[in-house]
Parts: sequence; structure tokens; C-alpha cells
Amino acid sequence: MGISIRAASGCGTIGTDAAAGAAAASRAVVGATGNVGREMLQILAERNFPADDVVALADKGAQFLVQPGYPRVNLWPDSVRRLFGSEDALPRITPTWDKRYMQLGQGGHHFASRPLPLGAIYILESRDEALKSPIVEQVSGEEAFMALVANTYVNYLLDRDMRRTEFEVLSRVVAETRICRVRPQADPSSIFDLCEAIATDARRVMALVPAKTTSVHG
Repeated sequence: MGISIRAASGCGTIGTDAAAGAAAASRAVVGATGNVGREMLQILAERNFPADDVVALADKGAQFLVQPGYPRVNLWPDSVRRLFGSEDALPRITPTWDKRYMQLGQGGHHFASRPLPLGAIYILESRDEALKSPIVEQVSGEEAFMALVANTYVNYLLDRDMRRTEFEVLSRVVAETRICRVRPQADPSSIFDLCEAIATDARRVMALVPAKTTSVHG
């Protein structure tokens, strides 16, 4: 059984780099939308956390494996300008469309080419005007379960039996996986702080996840 957790056109899997000196595992970020999520993918990729848009999970019984996706992050020109200073810093997807792409697996932007065990899931909340720094806090039980249900992909196609199976699988994900809510600052420029907060938490807990697959190329 496999399921996909959507990133709402925004942000998805970040996998740790085994070469960084810790057990290889994947972390999923759900809830970011549009340019904000895409920018997070790019920033996390630069911090040795391979990124993807949709988290496809394969249920292997003893563990959940995050499946590799396509080695590219697509960005609109305004996001490219914020991140690189000029929209021409990245090539166009096609000559007739203004959207750009960043190739993963080269130039220091890492890409996990093989499945990695799921180590944690980070759920992005709305921006908070009162915060001076991002807050990462663990959640569990019904709160964690409902957050995952809200972020599964193409769930409108599921029939009753498939929905029951999905709920059973997500219940196990909640029971076996660290799940955190992340509250970002309101200032858009704080996206670097947000990514660093998630990456720091992931590095802190990654040693708890056994390394079953360690192939990360970039």
C-alpha cells in the first residue's frame, strides 16, 4: 500500500544527506502553498535536504519509505529574484513560458534518487504576526491524524474501502512518526529562518531513524 501526502503546490519531502554524518531519512513538509512552498524547496535543497513537491509513501510494514520524485523545482520569476537576485539566474522551462526551474542533483542542490525511510512530518501553519522566530512543536493523536488527512493527495478519488485503508495507514504513520506543527513569522523574508528551523529540528532527530537506504546524489 502506498499513499501520497500533497504539498499543495508548495513543499514536500526533504531527505537528509547520508554524507552529512547521520542516518539517512526523509522528512515531509506539508501545507505550504504556491511560491512560498517552492522557495522553501529551493532553500532546503541548498542546505543538503533533497526536496520534492509530493510525498509518495510506500508502506513496507516495518517502515514507510518516501519514494523519489522528479529532480527539478519549478519557480516563478519573482521567487527566482528573491532567492538569486535576478530572474535570469535560472533557465526557463520552455522558451514560451516565463516559469523557471532549478535542477536538483547538481550544483550543490541534492536529490535523493532512492527511497528513504520517513523520519518526521512538518505541518506548516498560517503566518503569525506576533512571532519573532519560527516555532516547531510536536503534535500527536487526533490533531496529527486530521492534519494528515487534510493533506493527502487526490483523495476525492477514493471509494469507501480505499478511504478505510487510507485511515488505517495514516493512523500507523501518526503512531510511528514524529509529527510537528510549524508556525512561521509573518515577514516573507523570514523564509530562510523558517527553513533553518525545520532543518535544525530534522538534524536533531534524524539519528533516531535507522538507516535502511543511504543513496543521495548531488
